[in-house]
Amino acid sequence: MNNSYPILIYLDTNLYSRPFDDQKQPQIQVEANTFLEIIQAVKNHQLILLTSDILLFEVYNILTPEKRAKLEKYLSFGTHQIDSSPEILTLGQLIETHCHIRARDALHVASAIFGNRRTKKSLN
Repeated sequence: MNNSYPILIYLDTNLYSRPFDDQKQPQIQVEANTFLEIIQAVKNHQLILLTSDILLFEVYNILTPEKRAKLEKYLSFGTHQIDSSPEILTLGQLIETHCHIRARDALHVASAIFGNRRTKKSLN
């Protein structure tokens, strides 16, 4: 069994949206540029991009059709989809309760944890 894995990355909706935020703020500009560098690394097969049902839900609920379409294009670079499951929901609830973060953010964290585990198993 090979113990070296490719780098898996999970990004929440805020990062996918950064290139469309107000670029006059230096921090947002840095985050937007970093996001675009990450996407380029995914395209170059240097990173594996994980996506999830909660991420798709948030993107599909973006009201601006142009922005939603652009984010969907970025999501298309993801090669591993983390589907919702009772285990992800349970872990999300635990994270929300014990870490005092919002439910959707907790589901992103839970999805990333399960995605990491499932993807590494499938890569073996």
